[in-house]
Amino acid sequence: MQLNNTSSNSILFSNLIKFVMRAPFSEILWALAFFIPFTAFFFLGGQDWLFVTIAIPILLLGFHYRYQLTTNWSKALLGFIWAIIAVFAFRISWVVFRHVGQPPVWDFHLFWIYGRVSAQGLNPYEQGNLLQFANNLKPSPGFLKELYFFQLPPLIFLFLPLGWFDIKTATLLWYIFHIAILIFDIVLLWKIIFSGRSYLTLSLVGALTLTLGATLDTLGVAQINFLALLMFLLFWRNHKSMFGGGWLAMGLIVKPVLAFVLLYLFLKRQWLSILGMVLTLTVLSGVTILVFGPGMFFGYFLDNPIVNNMPDYLYTEIVNQSLLATILRVTGYDFSDTSPYTQPIFVTLALIIVGVTSFIVYQLPDQQDKINPNWSLALTLSGALLIFPKTLTHYSILLIVPFLLIWQNRDRVPGGFWVVTIFLTIEYIFISLWGNYIFVGIALNWLVLVGISLERLIKSNQQLNSSTTSLLAISLSISLFVMKAAFYHLV
Repeated sequence: MQLNNTSSNSILFSNLIKFVMRAPFSEILWALAFFIPFTAFFFLGGQDWLFVTIAIPILLLGFHYRYQLTTNWSKALLGFIWAIIAVFAFRISWVVFRHVGQPPVWDFHLFWIYGRVSAQGLNPYEQGNLLQFANNLKPSPGFLKELYFFQLPPLIFLFLPLGWFDIKTATLLWYIFHIAILIFDIVLLWKIIFSGRSYLTLSLVGALTLTLGATLDTLGVAQINFLALLMFLLFWRNHKSMFGGGWLAMGLIVKPVLAFVLLYLFLKRQWLSILGMVLTLTVLSGVTILVFGPGMFFGYFLDNPIVNNMPDYLYTEIVNQSLLATILRVTGYDFSDTSPYTQPIFVTLALIIVGVTSFIVYQLPDQQDKINPNWSLALTLSGALLIFPKTLTHYSILLIVPFLLIWQNRDRVPGGFWVVTIFLTIEYIFISLWGNYIFVGIALNWLVLVGISLERLIKSNQQLNSSTTSLLAISLSISLFVMKAAFYHLV
């Protein structure tokens, strides 16, 4: 009798699967079928690293072999992707709902105070002006230590509109704006890297972007990384024109880590783009001076808040995942009487990383298929994340660019699909684990891009001479050293 019941249940389950696969709009039914257990997983306290460990390989495997799937299984794949997008969209909505009710101290309280000060026409570089509006928020001593406007002067225009509203309304509008930017980023990634091919590919890009740990991390602290990503993508799309230089100028104002991309422009002699960047910076600086006065603008350079006021612990806090911060934490280097930038290991490794990146970018030829320029830009961006001294955990959202580029070219890189799938899964796990794992992910990404770029150099009919061989050895040594140091500090 029990055997018959088991058999009946199996038949019922099989018929249910057939119904779902053959029903009209079965993609939606599949999405619902996956969405429920995904939601339950996170509701019950499931960890992001465990989710991506399982979901990313399935996602990539299904997409890679999508043309070998039957129509019904293709619908199941699309439902799986939609379910991932839906569950992370739900999680994003929950973050917004919680933070509108209780705006996050880090970093939205800072942004709102900047907005209130600038809306009154006051100088945000004078801490007394910031304190006027901070007192109502009952700031902690730790908050007051960081209550400075560390950003470049023109960025004040981004925060100014926040000062027109109360803090809860401003929080809601801030999140709406940046979620719209995130959606725009996803569409641009799809158009630039995948040439806008198929809505299944767009769904994949959306799923891979939302599941990257830095996406929720960015929203959790109300940061502006999606805007920096947008500026970089618009630059990438127009990197040989004055418009491209203009987008890069705005990008480095949003996040100065993008200033390292200037290396690419000089090495590739993109003078038109450099001119566009200079003109844009000049115009934005002029507007800032006209609105806030020369005292505010030049005060940043004459009495720099980063040099004079930034607490030392910001160089070594765990949220800082730069090469400098990692080395300072591992070595315990005392820079109380000197600059942290004088740390000898950091100086040596930073120079080597810049040298290796510069050599590859300079040597890698531009071709009509635009594959090589993309590798050069991706490598430059990855190097920037390594050597910029304030690469915070949520900056790793910028890694979505090289991740998608590597995936798009998986059949052209050493190891092919399986190696790329393993690599991306490991990267997603590292970024989901947070902390020093993110630095390891950044270093690993740079190493992989160095290897891919060197392989492209060989295929470009350039002789693999002794200098190139030495370059590969140096790159491997650097990456092994920094990753070993970071792993050592994990415990």
